[in-house]
Amino acid sequence: MPKQENWFAQEHQLVQPFTVLYSGNMGRCHDVETFLEAAILLKDEPIQFVCIGDGAKRQILIEQSEQLGLSNLLLLPYQDKEVLPYSLTACDLSLVSVSPGIERLLAPSKFYSALAAGRPIAAVCPPDSYLKDLVQEAHCGRAIANGDGQGLANFIRELAGDRDLAASMGQAGRRYLEAHFTPRRIAEQYLEVLQNSTRTL
Repeated sequence: MPKQENWFAQEHQLVQPFTVLYSGNMGRCHDVETFLEAAILLKDEPIQFVCIGDGAKRQILIEQSEQLGLSNLLLLPYQDKEVLPYSLTACDLSLVSVSPGIERLLAPSKFYSALAAGRPIAAVCPPDSYLKDLVQEAHCGRAIANGDGQGLANFIRELAGDRDLAASMGQAGRRYLEAHFTPRRIAEQYLEVLQNSTRTL
């Protein structure tokens, strides 16, 4: 859904600015510090950061936002399930993150909803994370190393200045989802595993 037609984007004044969305848990396994650094670097530019959700690290964002006067950082609570199709498409770039040392223990489900939304993805993760491999294979965005707030800010600026590039990355991500992660495709993969396992018995 285009932002111009999205009531959630209209309600929160997200239609005009280039909007960067983090939606989901902000727990100890998630890197919120890197996109906070990017928000600080971009605080004087027409770019809006939106964080929807809760978790142990949400308080860090609240405190830093108040302390630094970050008018470009909007914090919202978890949204009802029926609102998600609108909140997830009320952006121009989706953020997904995992903290160092957790990349082999955590699979951020928000990555797949971001693909479904048809928006480009910035994956903040360690260099050997599977998220980096997925983003590169899908051509749906860019992987940013943990702690590289400047690199994230530069990627955001790049997409804000080239909306066609952002759109093409988002469309590529949606196509990748439809080819690999629909319920039908996942069921086929489970069937393949089961059939292979019975052949070895």
